[in-house]
Amino acid sequence: MNNRRFQTLVIIICLTLITLLFLPSKVFAESEGNFKITYENAHEVFEKMSNEELNNFINNIATSYSNSKTSQTSILQTVSVEQYNSIQLAWLAAAQIARNYGYPCAATLVECSVKNIPYSECGEGLFTNKIRTTSVYKDYISKLKSDSKIPNSITFSKSDNADLFYALHKVNIKSSKGLLSIYTITILDTFDFAYDNNYNDLFC
Repeated sequence: MNNRRFQTLVIIICLTLITLLFLPSKVFAESEGNFKITYENAHEVFEKMSNEELNNFINNIATSYSNSKTSQTSILQTVSVEQYNSIQLAWLAAAQIARNYGYPCAATLVECSVKNIPYSECGEGLFTNKIRTTSVYKDYISKLKSDSKIPNSITFSKSDNADLFYALHKVNIKSSKGLLSIYTITILDTFDFAYDNNYNDLFC
């Protein structure tokens, strides 16, 4: 029988997410009505737009891209610098739609992907607070406490937490024990849209 006492067990989650989607870009702009949406003001502008307006903005960019595409060339050959940057703006608009629907984690990682920057937090934060409430994480901690074999990866289901499902889905996880039964749980993931799901119901 295991007589170890876990009353003092403290869990610290350290999260590092590598975002792979876009290459670094120059300053860019896209006209919308009587003003220009730029890399610098996109977040502020998109916050004030309705989902319908955001979708129209995305559709306009998609139509422009579609009209410029030929079957003989690749995406990078077809899309000029300005058009490619417009596609990035479309993704920022999509991130705002995700946030409006109540998926701030997914929105955050899309934004990080567009800006080509990693995301990390340790101890407390947007992702950490949600992860702690999930059944798959609680099951991991239960196994850790009982000295059972723990997995090296966990998968967040849509029914457990839809935001984490879209943002993370399957992640690598490991634990290390410090003094006074303080465990550091490290979660690593690459945000690349690679999860086993049909995208037709994305953010529904």
